[in-house]
Parts: sequence; C-alpha cells; structure tokens
Amino acid sequence: MEPEPEPEPEPEPESEEEEEPDMITPSITITLGEDEPTIGVAMPITIVATDNVAITNITCTVNSKKKRAQMSTGKGTPIATSTYTFTPEEAGDYTVIATATDKAGNAIEASEVITVAEDKDTEAINFNAGLE
Repeated sequence: MEPEPEPEPEPEPESEEEEEPDMITPSITITLGEDEPTIGVAMPITIVATDNVAITNITCTVNSKKKRAQMSTGKGTPIATSTYTFTPEEAGDYTVIATATDKAGNAIEASEVITVAEDKDTEAINFNAGLE
C-alpha cells in the first residue's frame, strides 16, 4: 500500500489589506502678492496645494513661460507650498496657471489673471496750453 501524500498547506491569509487607489484630486490656491502690480517691480506668486495623501509636484507658468522654483515646504506631504517671483516687463494682462500633482498622479490646475496698468507717474502734456 502506497503512503498517502501529505496535504498541501493552506495558504495563509494576507495580513495587510489591499490599498484602495487614490482617486481624490488635490486642491490648489494661487495668491498674488500685489493688488496693483507695477512694471519692473517683482511680485510674489504663492501656490498652496493640499491632498488627502501627498503632493509631489507644483508647477507655475505665466503667459506660457514656466517659472522656476522648488516647493518650499511640504513635498511628499498632504500640504505643499511653492513661491515664485514674477516681474512684469510691460503693461497688460498676464495669465498665471498653477498645477499640482499628487502621489497617485491626480492633477489639478487653477489660473489667475494679473493686470498690470500703464505707469501712473507719467505726466500729461497739454499741447494746447497758451494757444487760446
């Protein structure tokens, strides 16, 4: 008589629960440093991003030109802040677009418009003065 084969051991139940994928998009705010920006004067742009897990990247563009800066606080944490400096070179509207991405790759974009007025210190010249 042949010996009975030993029964295969039961697989042990996994002790860790499977993680649910992160489907929650971060939130983002843009704060502009000046109410009335001036030509040639640097102004800060602060971006704050929050997430339920972790922010991994923040980017900022002004009129499609990427601004360089590192996240000043919070990379890899649920709240991250990044500050950029922008110096308007001429009067007009400038569009600021900020993007934040979380650890799972979820991204959000926000935008603000900066309006830079003509220099207010220019004196008006009256060419008709004294011709009456």
